[in-house]
Amino acid sequence: MNYNALYNKYWSQDDRHGHMSCDLRQLAATFARYGAHGKYLDIGCGEGWLVCELIELGLNAVGIDISEVALAEASKKLPGHFFHGDVTALPFADKSFDTVVSSDCLEHLTPGDVRLALKEIHRVTKRLTACSGNKPVCLNPIGF
Repeated sequence: MNYNALYNKYWSQDDRHGHMSCDLRQLAATFARYGAHGKYLDIGCGEGWLVCELIELGLNAVGIDISEVALAEASKKLPGHFFHGDVTALPFADKSFDTVVSSDCLEHLTPGDVRLALKEIHRVTKRLTACSGNKPVCLNPIGF
């Protein structure tokens, strides 16, 4: 599947800008309170709102998304904090991040790509991964 074309089209729609599927300020506060400190990666970061919230709370965070359209908006907020890439082949070294967050991403992949994505998420994560569908509610510790 050509996720890049699909999500560039999605993020090009006028009603997508500023769209958030959950309270990202509350999610960031939860991570600041209970999550691992260190380096955060937001997979499927879209326009970068969660990364902005994490940084506002003093956490070290970057985001990655398949859509250049979404990343252009994200980079306006925080240049240098966002990367273009595919969750099934993350462009980061093993164990690069203390915490990896992925909300509203995995449910949009084909079943075969979900398996690849989970392997990649595990590969780049040192300590904690949070994956979810519409609401980020499942925290799964890795490597404790």
